[in-house]
Amino acid sequence: MTSGNIKPLLAVRSAIALPILAVVAGCGTLVFNQPSGPEIDYMDRAEFRDYTEQVFRRHNAVQSRLMMTLPDIEQSHPRRYQRLMREEQKMMQSCQRLNEAVAAHMDGDEMGFFRRLKFPLDVTDCERRTAKVEASLEHRPPQL
Repeated sequence: MTSGNIKPLLAVRSAIALPILAVVAGCGTLVFNQPSGPEIDYMDRAEFRDYTEQVFRRHNAVQSRLMMTLPDIEQSHPRRYQRLMREEQKMMQSCQRLNEAVAAHMDGDEMGFFRRLKFPLDVTDCERRTAKVEASLEHRPPQL
């Protein structure tokens, strides 16, 4: 490699390394997309921890509610039951990483660097899917 090729390569590496170094250094602000749309939100670590806990608790509450209501829905509204089962599967897939992170935290394990970078997206995806299932549970078809 010639010295003329090294400078652009170093510039690209610096452009990539600076945001990563900011995260490693523990900068206090996290940036992520809102689950309701394309808006971007900023939270410090304490706010994000509280937000993550709220999403986790809401997900568990919706999951518990599903477990209690699905047997009745299966009997009275088989189509709705099938739709809710599909939505539940999507929600469980979306929330899997959040559940794994909570379990790891409870065991005293730490999340890896790249996993931590993607975690805000995982939390907002879980919140989005949970809200969709919750809305489907609220919607009651007319009684025949």
